[in-house]
Order: sequence, then structure tokens, then C-alpha cells
Amino acid sequence: MGIWCLTSLVVLAYYFHQETTTGVHAFETKGSGISRRHDWQVTRFSQKSSFVGTPCLKDCNQRRLVGHLCLAKTNAEDNDSINVQINEFFKKPVPLPIQEALSPALSSYRKKDNDFISLATAAPSDPGAPRPLWLVILASVPTGLVWYGYYKFCVEEELLYMDLKEEARGGGKQDKTLTLRGFGGYGTLGPFVYLCLFGPVATILHFPGGMQWTTLGICFIYYTQFLLYARVNELYKQEGSEEPLSLWWCLPIFFPFDLIVGLRQVHFLSQYWYRKRGVNPPPNDPVVDFFPFIGAKRFTWQEFLLTPSLWCSLLANVDKINRKALPEAVQKILVIGEDGSTSSRK
Repeated sequence: MGIWCLTSLVVLAYYFHQETTTGVHAFETKGSGISRRHDWQVTRFSQKSSFVGTPCLKDCNQRRLVGHLCLAKTNAEDNDSINVQINEFFKKPVPLPIQEALSPALSSYRKKDNDFISLATAAPSDPGAPRPLWLVILASVPTGLVWYGYYKFCVEEELLYMDLKEEARGGGKQDKTLTLRGFGGYGTLGPFVYLCLFGPVATILHFPGGMQWTTLGICFIYYTQFLLYARVNELYKQEGSEEPLSLWWCLPIFFPFDLIVGLRQVHFLSQYWYRKRGVNPPPNDPVVDFFPFIGAKRFTWQEFLLTPSLWCSLLANVDKINRKALPEAVQKILVIGEDGSTSSRK
């Protein structure tokens, strides 16, 4: 699985790189009577009318606000966050053309590009490219979840990039409302791929740990999923909306609720990016329309089991199941986690 994820990433990056032409321009900014010269790398995507600029990756410490360009801190190596440092560590070995092709600052994705090919091949963007649930399923299932590895890379890179921009706008201080932060695309897939590959190698060479290294990689990717769900909740909380995801459902022992929360994460994150791009209301998602529990307001596991209308749109007119009519043993199970508070929703 790790090999397939890495292969998919390289192939898609090559595709994006082939679509770009680059040039270097210079500009001057003046402030407090001091003129400063910055070299900017401007990328123009073929057959696109828009330009996206970013400082040269070699020696510039900050992205400057020029016209519509957002202020962003580019020298992530100066950031003392362990998450950023891990992302930078696994990013360094990647060839520069691939880094540029997968940089959110250089994305050519536009909000009107809503066809399957444009969405499926969209690089990490700023704001993030909305990848609806129907797309994620349609692209992931036929590829044996290979494309989902690319999706995971993109959303993690977009969210980390957004965090770094917020830091830059705040003068280098992290936004206190961002209580959790992911590891970025490279920092998420990098450790997972290497640990999964190292497990078989360690077993063959009788290295201490053996296949447990692969187990560690799987545990790490689950941890990043937990951080991703928490990050999505934070985004909605910042907007003044209800947090849509129940974090503890991500544990595999809570099947099928781990699948449910995963589907909801994809949907609610795509809705967030649509709003950020000014697409309101966002396009309908046929998968969400057919399975109402994906787009419904946050609910408890008891509410899900007792409400058939959440299961499928074909059951929209079915009444809620009367708990008292169920066997006593089932009723005792349904009270687990209920304490008269919202703890059952967490």
C-alpha cells in the first residue's frame, strides 16, 4: 500500500509539472522609506488565464502580499513546530520540480473546474480544492485506495499551508484557536510509507522489531486521521458552527462508525473549501443525498441506530424506532455513554 501511495504521488506530480511553465520576475516593495527587492517565481499554467506568484524557494523567508497574493511564511525550516519540522524533513529529498508542482501556492485549480478530471488531478491549492465525497469514492475504489493516498496528501498539505499563512499574518505567532495541527502532506505519507516498507525489510534482515515497524506506520496514519478530524472540527468552530465530527469514532474498534466519521470528514471539509472559494451553495453530492447521515448535523451513535431516516433517503418517511419497544438487553446497551450531557457526542 505504501509503495502504491508513493508511486501515485510521483506520477501525479509529474503530470502537474508537465502542465507548467515558470519564469522569474523581480519587484520592489517600499515601506518606512526602505526599498526592498525580492525575487519572485511566477508560474503560468498552460491554457490558464490566471497567474499565481510565490517567492523563490531558495532564499526567501516570507511571501509578500502583492495585489491579490496572500502573505505567507515560506521558510518553514525556521518554524519550531515539530509537525512542520517533520514535514520539511520528508520534503527535502523530493525533487524541486515535484515540490513546486505540489505546492499550494502554485496551484492552477480554479473554482469553476468541477469536472472529474480537474478535481481528481487538482494539486494542493490555496484555498484548498474542494474534493466532494462522490469524487473521493469514484477515484479511490477503482484504484484500490491509491488515489485516496493522494487525497490524504493534498488535504494535509493544504491545511498546514493555511496554518502557516495564519502565522505569517500574525507576525509569526501561531493562532491560539488552532489547537491542533497536522503534519502536512510529506510529514503524513512520508513516515507511513517508510515504516510500512521497513517492516518487511526488518523481518528479512532479522532487524529488531520486524513487522512491528509496519504496525507503527499504521498506528501513525490513524493518529493523523484523528488530527485531521479534530482540525475539521476546529475550522467549523471558528466559523461559529457546530463541530460535525465525533472524534472517538475514528478508532477501528468502533466499526462501522469509523467509516461513518471518515465519510463525514470528506464531505464537511469539501463544504468548507467550497465556502472559502465563494461557492455558496455548493454543488449537490449524490452520495450525500442518498445517505443522509453523511451530511446530517452531528448525532450520537444511539440516534443513528434508532433513526432509519438517517440511513438512506429511501427511508426518509420511516418513523424513529421506539426504544422502549426494544428488548431490555438492547435498551441497556443503548444507554452506554448517555449521562444527560453531550459526552456521548464527543
